[in-house]
Amino acid sequence: MRSPLIPQLTALLDSICRRTKLAASREAWTAEITNSLIRMGERNGFTVAAPGQGGWLYDVTWLNYSGDFDARLLREIPLAVESEWNPDVTNLRVDFNKLLFSRANLCLFVCNDRPSVGGNARPLSFASQIELLLESVRAARNKDGFKMLVGCYMNAENRFQYVYLEGDEKVQILTNGRWMPWRWGRAVSG
Repeated sequence: MRSPLIPQLTALLDSICRRTKLAASREAWTAEITNSLIRMGERNGFTVAAPGQGGWLYDVTWLNYSGDFDARLLREIPLAVESEWNPDVTNLRVDFNKLLFSRANLCLFVCNDRPSVGGNARPLSFASQIELLLESVRAARNKDGFKMLVGCYMNAENRFQYVYLEGDEKVQILTNGRWMPWRWGRAVSG
């Protein structure tokens, strides 16, 4: 069962597309996503850790403590987030693998379909990025309970494309407002 946070997260990323200029730098995108996720986490009543705000393992982490915060009795991690704006194999795998072994209730991985300006990395298509990530999931030994939303920013279309992963058994792509099974680069009906 997909997390009830998923519609909130997709709406948040979609709203960022509407208000962030297409030519904005990677740093501007990262700052906008990070700040928006911090505000959303705080509105949902979580302690939020991010760079400059008690960073905690991931780019953004929502923490749910039991009782008094000062006791630091961590009950759960509702959300762990990594973003990688340079879509080459090494950079994608390093950040994705951190999430793959997270015990968070839900992970969010934000990526981009185009390498950084001036970078020498060969861009990977959206389908190639998802298959690369699935290869990592399949290689992992302990994926029980693993749930992740991948939001890949499609530069030419100024929108995010979403894929939901649950272990390596359930992979779905959001197409026309509906979640459909993923089959190498496309949604499959039925």
